[in-house]
Amino acid sequence: MARTKRIKSETLFFPKRLIERMNSIKMYPLTLVEAPSGFGKTTALRHFFDTQVSKTAQVIWHTFPTEQPGASWKAFCGLIGLFDPESAELLTVIGAPDEDTLPEIERIFRTLHCPEETYLVLDDLAAWKLYNAGTFLTALSNHGGEALHVVAAAQLLPSAAQVSMKENNRFFIMRESALTFLPEDIDAYYRQAGISLTSVQLEEVQRITEGWVMALYLQLLSFIERGRFEDVSIQNMLRNALWNHLTCVRAGVSYCDFHLSPLLAGTGYSSVRQERGGYGAAIAGKACICPF
Repeated sequence: MARTKRIKSETLFFPKRLIERMNSIKMYPLTLVEAPSGFGKTTALRHFFDTQVSKTAQVIWHTFPTEQPGASWKAFCGLIGLFDPESAELLTVIGAPDEDTLPEIERIFRTLHCPEETYLVLDDLAAWKLYNAGTFLTALSNHGGEALHVVAAAQLLPSAAQVSMKENNRFFIMRESALTFLPEDIDAYYRQAGISLTSVQLEEVQRITEGWVMALYLQLLSFIERGRFEDVSIQNMLRNALWNHLTCVRAGVSYCDFHLSPLLAGTGYSSVRQERGGYGAAIAGKACICPF
């Protein structure tokens, strides 16, 4: 494998087809970006809003922590209040979604008022233990906000939620296939990072990673450290990369835009939320930098 220039492990790459797909967000009242951890959902969304959305648009971003559903509902109502205080007050009085309150909540969603271009981003939605998340999102997609675009990013929702979610002219769903890197994306990503792959190497890394950006990044680190790819489990790659191969800094400085907790199981690491809004892998009071 030849190096074309100085290797930059911090390189971020966004396939053209992904950005084109994300531009559909502007046309739908609600978009769900649903994929397992490590597919770069949050990173791609931040890039989209930084580069593809008008600077005059209001972007309201909220990442849900793991907390009681009632606290998440209060936070959600507060977000609605940033553009429609009256509806937010009504939603607060009704209370969190359940079998009894959902019909009334949907009625209020239909009367939402939002005349200015606004994007409401509900990140890490799965952390909010919503009652019937699919029905809730469907109801929210029918909101009356003239210029409101809701974007929910989540790990895979429960099967019960999947059944009640149907794509239509108001509800757009981006699944992991949209975030998966094709061979040409992998080649372009590695070239941008400073590595030129042969056809055999490209086929190998595609086979090992299946186009998962987290795994592609870890394989990049493996090459920097060993000059070859590692055909090992993702848990072993995390153990090697996050402690042995990354520059470690004090917790609170590192940044990683996807939730690592499910990936770190069994590695001895824990996931810590940083002030900058992402996650890092930490152990013994230290954290490791990851660009995605």
